[in-house]
Amino acid sequence: MNIMYQFLLNLSLSILFLIGNLACAQTDNFNKYNLKFHVGTASTLHQNAPINFNQFTEGNIPEEQEAEYVPCLGLSLYRSLNPKFSLKVGLGYIRYSYTERGIGGVGDGTFSDYEFRADRDFYNINIGYRYIFNPDNMFRFFVEGSLMYEIAGEDYSSIENGLALQTMLGLIFKITDKVNISTEGLFRTALTSYTGNNLVNDYKPFAGGFQIGIHFNL
Repeated sequence: MNIMYQFLLNLSLSILFLIGNLACAQTDNFNKYNLKFHVGTASTLHQNAPINFNQFTEGNIPEEQEAEYVPCLGLSLYRSLNPKFSLKVGLGYIRYSYTERGIGGVGDGTFSDYEFRADRDFYNINIGYRYIFNPDNMFRFFVEGSLMYEIAGEDYSSIENGLALQTMLGLIFKITDKVNISTEGLFRTALTSYTGNNLVNDYKPFAGGFQIGIHFNL
């Protein structure tokens, strides 16, 4: 995954270099750069639940894994190629969480019910685009897509970094010529397994939620 991380980093820097050159070459009357900070909450789980990668020493059988609401936040830089279409690079954070219930060994050959919450922090670097349908209005509808390389915040057992795809739909509201706010719904899903070659317990997290953002025209 280090090779993939380096590839995405180089691609992001290349895009920034490209749009920087475009900025020098264009004189259109619209804001070329936009910086956004967003914060929100999302419900997270994973595909094919329940899967058993929290294995107990005496053995366990997960019977149910339930989604949990978690925080998410990020910072994005947009470069407008025209009033409707922008490219973006960004950084972000999310905590993938779920509650697990099942039957586990207690050390003397017997089993009992158990319940615990699993939390895993991930940071990401992302690239993508944004399309605004009605840029001249005070309320502007948009769609946004991002390819993310998600990096585990700690050395979690059996967990690796991976690729994810995120789609957002939202509304931008103009406050001043320099400041806007937005509300947006999001859905994110892993494209690769976050447990590598472990095909039995294939961990592919996903999230769906809502966030608000503040935009600064630069």
